[in-house]
Amino acid sequence: LRSFFDELDLFGILLLPDYSSLPDVIGMQPSAGSTTNDASYSDVAPSSSRDSYQDQQVDDALEVLKRTRKLLGDMNDDYAAYSTYVKKDEYPVEQLRLSNAIEDQWFSFRSWAEEVDLRGKIEFLRARMAPRSKPIKTSSTEPNEHMLRE
Repeated sequence: LRSFFDELDLFGILLLPDYSSLPDVIGMQPSAGSTTNDASYSDVAPSSSRDSYQDQQVDDALEVLKRTRKLLGDMNDDYAAYSTYVKKDEYPVEQLRLSNAIEDQWFSFRSWAEEVDLRGKIEFLRARMAPRSKPIKTSSTEPNEHMLRE
């Protein structure tokens, strides 16, 4: 997910060309206490234009992905500490605490992912990033007529 957001930061206009809020989303941070997506697609009131409604759906999906990155990152940090302690045979009490914490975090994450329809949000973004037309094939690195027009 970190790589995805890095790519979105660098190539956002290419990945989501029809998305008008891209600069705003790149910098958004999930709120510290937020563990669920506050609005589902059906809860978002359509605005006067289809584009702003679809932008809101993209916003929602990206917020869920940012929260996913945070939750999995925290769990990974605990797992890295746990596996180091096990490997070095150190801190048995901390090993037990981390093992229980990781199990709880995984259960919570899976419940949350289902609640916010994480798979659906990922699929929505994938569909938005799908090419709208056939890619232009070039046989060399020399500029061609199409490249020069753009």
